[in-house]
Amino acid sequence: MYFKNTSANYSCGIIAICLLYFVIQFFYVSYAALSVDDFWLAFHTFQYKSALPYRDFAPYKTILGYYLLVIPMSFFHGVLTPLINTKIFVASINTGFLLLTSLWLKKFFSSLSVLTGLVLAVSTHFFLSYASEIRVDMLAFWLCLICVLWLFENKYTLAGASLGIGFLVSQKALWHIFAIDTALIGGLLFNHFSSFKQKQNAPFLTQCKNIFVFNLFILLPIVIYIGVWSYYSSFHTVMRSMFYEAYLVSAIDSYNHYRLAFWEVSIENNPLFFLLWPLALLSLIVVPANDKNFSKRFFLMIYTTVTSIMIIRYKQPFLYNMTVLIPPYFLLYTAFFSWLYDIYQETTFKLLFVSRKLTMLFIGIYVSAILLVVCQFSLLLAYLMICFFPLLLARYLFSHAQNNALLKNASFTVIILITLFTGVIYPLTHFMGSLDEMNGHYQKYMMNLANTLLQGGGDYLAGEMLFYNRDQPVNGLKHIGVASLEYLYQPKASSREFMQLDSLYSSADNVDQIIASLKDARIKFFVNNNRFIQLPPKIKDYLLSEYQHFWGSIYLYAPVVKATEDSVFVKFDGRYKLESKKAVVLDGKPVSPNAFIELSVGNHTSRALYRYRLRFIPQNVAHPLNPSYQKDDWQRLLF
Repeated sequence: MYFKNTSANYSCGIIAICLLYFVIQFFYVSYAALSVDDFWLAFHTFQYKSALPYRDFAPYKTILGYYLLVIPMSFFHGVLTPLINTKIFVASINTGFLLLTSLWLKKFFSSLSVLTGLVLAVSTHFFLSYASEIRVDMLAFWLCLICVLWLFENKYTLAGASLGIGFLVSQKALWHIFAIDTALIGGLLFNHFSSFKQKQNAPFLTQCKNIFVFNLFILLPIVIYIGVWSYYSSFHTVMRSMFYEAYLVSAIDSYNHYRLAFWEVSIENNPLFFLLWPLALLSLIVVPANDKNFSKRFFLMIYTTVTSIMIIRYKQPFLYNMTVLIPPYFLLYTAFFSWLYDIYQETTFKLLFVSRKLTMLFIGIYVSAILLVVCQFSLLLAYLMICFFPLLLARYLFSHAQNNALLKNASFTVIILITLFTGVIYPLTHFMGSLDEMNGHYQKYMMNLANTLLQGGGDYLAGEMLFYNRDQPVNGLKHIGVASLEYLYQPKASSREFMQLDSLYSSADNVDQIIASLKDARIKFFVNNNRFIQLPPKIKDYLLSEYQHFWGSIYLYAPVVKATEDSVFVKFDGRYKLESKKAVVLDGKPVSPNAFIELSVGNHTSRALYRYRLRFIPQNVAHPLNPSYQKDDWQRLLF
């Protein structure tokens, strides 16, 4: 009763899940705070509107995806609207690819299994939270998924071209290139040396030719890309940007001590998605009668395993990088559940390659590994229910349970419930639980207030590109990350080359050089956040001597003047409030404490018995300001 062929109903279910994903993303994007990457990649993307990469500015990674993102960035205007609508645009692309690939997969696997794989992929916390960021990685990963589907169709030229274009969207497609090639070669060797043959397997030499053609068409768009951009710039510039700079970024060790924390969060939020994939190996050991998809499962198992090993070994396992696993896991789980549903339909199946004892040993090791992961990361004990998935499956496979309708239905029902709770309900619960933390109201208010302050002239400082159409004047404080903070505290010569990468808006300036730049720049305010909290004390002390808390996370221009100074340089025309213990003399005129005075840009004579502060009073800010956001809640500004 679980396996009736209702393909049309499942197609409607697939469409409904894809539309539900888009609706969730539409409201989530509008509600949640923008991430650090949203800000600085929006700034980067906006440059493509009026300048050429490689020639006019250093691109970040390969660039095809940014030309797609520049469309909504150019169409919409304002402080936040272009960023939010660009994220919605990315969500709509994700929805289109989800729908296309899911319907396409129905050609190869059962409709129910495609729906299962889709629900597991869409329910993952990191996919819901990060797949619609202003990034190009997910666009590239969709092309990697399309590549595999073309391989299933035996269209090697189209598969190779899809993967090559995917690399030109994001260099992280290189992981998929290596994993897919490994899977193709693994399948080639298996088909050649194994006695287990399938009718659809092509001859050895034909398969070798296909792999060669596949890689040739991966290389072709990359060569064309290098040639075109070398014409506008130079071959050395293009090659350095595409490969050498990418190598420098991937070699950063600064995030090594965060790796376990990243993995703990990933597994806690997506337990079944990460912990189930080794169990898919059973689909290569136990084969049902009339099995038509063994070679696809074999390919997908290698593809997923290689991709998983690479992301486990990767030095920067940020949560958004986990989206690299969406294509292989989506495909593998679709194939695995197609096998599972077939297994529960069949009454006869056979073991391949290994004995029953070795299979039971594998299941025992797998269950032990889950117990170890739960203990290692202090996960919820409820996640232990995943252990019952392999145990129930093993009981069904290696006993007479398949001949007992009651035990068969009970086993199947419990496995589906485990999948539902640990693969769908738990991740969605975690996602819903993070909504309050991701509330973007404070951030958006600060952005709009900061934009209003800038209307009268001057620059800002935030350690990130908060405004996609406005640069910051101080090198070294434009895009602050862990690596740049480490460099400011210990400017090692070995890190200097990385810090000079223009594509990351970083700088090799030291603390004294940054302070000198701060003195020369006309910075009206800085926006406090977790980047500034971690700055070296010398820089923070200087900032607090020049700026004072205004509202929220905004610290407005308010220079401190020492009693020993006989002049003060004022950077902005306008009204100032004198904050001092006693009256001071400015430009030969006495000024009382807390009095307001009009000052122009330039030097002004000063005589005072005590240090005092000149607090700039902005005239273009509408009052009253929202009292809910008066406190500096810097933790909510950048995520």
